[in-house]
Amino acid sequence: MIRLGTGRLALKDLRAIAREAPALELDAACLPRLRESQAAVERILKSGKPAYGINTGFGRLSQTRIADGELEELQRKLTLALKIESLARGYSGVRPLLIERLLELYNRRLYPRIPAKGSVGASGDLAPLAHLSLALLGIGEVQHPQPIKLAPKEGLALLNGTQVSTALALVGLFAAEDIFAAAVAAGALSVDAAAGSDTPFDARIHELRGHAAQHDVAKHYLQLLEGSEIRRSHLENDPRVQDPYSLRCQPQTTRSSSATKSFRVATSTASRSPSSPTGSPSPSPRSARSRSGA
Repeated sequence: MIRLGTGRLALKDLRAIAREAPALELDAACLPRLRESQAAVERILKSGKPAYGINTGFGRLSQTRIADGELEELQRKLTLALKIESLARGYSGVRPLLIERLLELYNRRLYPRIPAKGSVGASGDLAPLAHLSLALLGIGEVQHPQPIKLAPKEGLALLNGTQVSTALALVGLFAAEDIFAAAVAAGALSVDAAAGSDTPFDARIHELRGHAAQHDVAKHYLQLLEGSEIRRSHLENDPRVQDPYSLRCQPQTTRSSSATKSFRVATSTASRSPSSPTGSPSPSPRSARSRSGA
């Protein structure tokens, strides 16, 4: 069971969600923030002041005020997002009920169908998330057995975000990590098969170089070769001075690869993005105002 709404989703959790689909639940600690944010939306509506996405249209319709009775129709055109964690942070003005419905879709494995193309990248996965929302509203190919009517601000909160792009990036990252791990394992097997030495992977050598990636890779080679019977068989009376360059310098060549550097950048970005609130405007819990940004 993985809890959402804590703002602390780790890559191992995301990898498990992508590959094993463990059960998810909402952390009870996030409910007060959700209710405060929802109350802020209600105060904005009562104030009568126009607020983007709450009582106005979206995009080019942002100058159009919408009567309360028409809000539901507007929301039906909007979307469901893969953003339970983001919404659960309590900065989007949605009801706990909405997040519970999203959790039910996931836990029942009712995965909405969306087109492979249509995102506008950093500006948002608008079209893909619009298709995802249909499951919540009961009008898509995949439907929640208990459709809901979206409240003010919820349509825009579901629409804003890049969760589809982030999911695709994570799948690519996890696949690349598997390939990289296989390459290191193959390298260690090659050393063992050639009756090579594990001395070139000694941490003290790589600490002198000062390259974190090189040090980390060398540590993995040592771990894979630890306890090798082949290595033990030639610890003494081996006439060779050193192994071929292609074996002994694997940590150096791997560290120099763009893949290692890209992993660190991608991992850093992927660790932050899933828990980041992406709704705009963000209701202020203590006032009748909302703040709009990118």
